[in-house]
Amino acid sequence: MKFNDADLIGLPIRLTVSARAMKQGGVEYKRRDQKEKRIIPSADIITAIQTEINNLYAKLNEKVIEVPFSE
Repeated sequence: MKFNDADLIGLPIRLTVSARAMKQGGVEYKRRDQKEKRIIPSADIITAIQTEINNLYAKLNEKVIEVPFSE
């Protein structure tokens, strides 16, 4: 999948495994709504991504407005 395709379908997190990132000890992490990128150490990838997904989910739930359903 290309980066533009991921942006078009709304994937909020991009992980890039590259030789440059691996030389820095991990993978490159970027969120669609932020400009900065960071390197996540290889040993911490799963924990870091789970934390990020939980944070995104919590922010999403803060914006949800419950509307009563009437029949």
